[in-house]
Amino acid sequence: MRKNQKIMIGGGIGIVLILACVAVALFVTSGQQQAAQTKPGLPDWTDEAAVRKEARALIDEANDHDWDALAGKVSATVKTSKSELIKGFKNSEATMDAFGAFKSYDDVAYYQSASGDQAIIVQQATHENAKVQYSVAFEKDGGWSMFRFK
Repeated sequence: MRKNQKIMIGGGIGIVLILACVAVALFVTSGQQQAAQTKPGLPDWTDEAAVRKEARALIDEANDHDWDALAGKVSATVKTSKSELIKGFKNSEATMDAFGAFKSYDDVAYYQSASGDQAIIVQQATHENAKVQYSVAFEKDGGWSMFRFK
């Protein structure tokens, strides 16, 4: 390998490392912004038992790959079409299948948006091959506006 090629490769690795650091910084900043937009506890318009029951019903539907039922409970505030939601959920099936069979619900935490318009539940669960965290946000109309798992 020539000296110029070694310099180019070394410079390329340096650029990749810089870009990786920028990506991590953006991710951390995004997480801090999201945390700043929520506060502990539920808004006055709902209660823990109702939110927990509905969130667990959605999680069960997701684990059963019942995407039609899940999409059918979306809030009117969500502008994504139900068919697009279903398509997105179907794209996540392999990830969910890798978790293995659902075993149990574990710890749960409750939050609300800074404005109090959303009730947010963070539900931990044990699956056969993984611990999974589900995050579900509900709007005042009773529909969900966020459903995530990791």
